[in-house]
Amino acid sequence: MPDRHGLSLPGRRPKDVLAARASGRLPPAQGVYDTKALTEDNELTLALKHLHYRIVAPSRATMTAEVMETWRALAKQRLRWKRGALENLIDYGLTRYTAEGWARQVVAFLGASVSAAYVGSVIWFLAAGSGMRIAPFWIAFTGFYAIERAITVKSRGWRVSVASMLVLPEWCYDLFLQGVHVRALADTALRRDRSW
Repeated sequence: MPDRHGLSLPGRRPKDVLAARASGRLPPAQGVYDTKALTEDNELTLALKHLHYRIVAPSRATMTAEVMETWRALAKQRLRWKRGALENLIDYGLTRYTAEGWARQVVAFLGASVSAAYVGSVIWFLAAGSGMRIAPFWIAFTGFYAIERAITVKSRGWRVSVASMLVLPEWCYDLFLQGVHVRALADTALRRDRSW
């Protein structure tokens, strides 16, 4: 049974998913794919895992995503991904198959909180007129961040690794993505309209 992406679910899997949706073992949807979900592929993966299917890919399989050419397009793409993943997790609750996703949500929220505290403290010191003073904690935090960035991209070569240690450009990009994550949390909590 090919889907709109040209993928197929051989054997009984589509019937199993439909039966589990109808019986309430899985969140409801109007078919195998939940077309209301922003991340229907993630939702179907969770459905299959909850039916105890093992998700495998060929060892040479790779994943690519289109590069967004504007900040607005990037924000729209990431907002859909983040909100969709969060809504999928809410639909399935906390299970052995969603625990990793929930942990990632918590880590992302903590990261955004730390960044907000850092930016807030800088603004507060500047606004208070007390000037900037060097705080060992934030120096250590910045050093840790620079090293983590370098390790993350080390497979791309030493030049990219060194460039990533220039904390400011990478940090601005991360702040942008963290802002999108906070927006996804707010949109989900406030049940704002979703769009592709």
